[in-house]
Amino acid sequence: SRTVPSIIHVLRTCMDPSAGYDCIESTLLVSLEFLASESIISDPHGAHLVWKYVSSLTNDGVPTAVRSSVIRILAKMCGSNKKLFRRIRDVIGRSMVSRDPFIRIAATATLADLAKFDLLRDVEEIIGWVQNRLQDEDPSVAHFVLITLK
Repeated sequence: SRTVPSIIHVLRTCMDPSAGYDCIESTLLVSLEFLASESIISDPHGAHLVWKYVSSLTNDGVPTAVRSSVIRILAKMCGSNKKLFRRIRDVIGRSMVSRDPFIRIAATATLADLAKFDLLRDVEEIIGWVQNRLQDEDPSVAHFVLITLK
């Protein structure tokens, strides 16, 4: 967890509009994957530091590419530290009703990953989201919802 502040600093630097697209493309995903790794997330202090930063990247106003990338790593984080499940579930729930189709796709794909890894504790918590997204205008959303039900 000692490296987490340095990685977060790199991410903040890459997300600076003056940094340029190359920095975001080459560094952002690798850094996010590293932060979501089991070696970081399984440590309570590391998980706290990572969640504090990563959760801020799931809010409205964050660029869609960054936000959807963060949403996609949430299942991996939950697999490494099940104590994050409720927080992750809340982020997915907010993202499932986003107006942005890319955010809805990322959220439903992450929900499908949680189901695939058998990390969904109570189906009653998510059944409303699943039912509402079955008739989404974006076919990719409905596809991932069906995978979740599989």
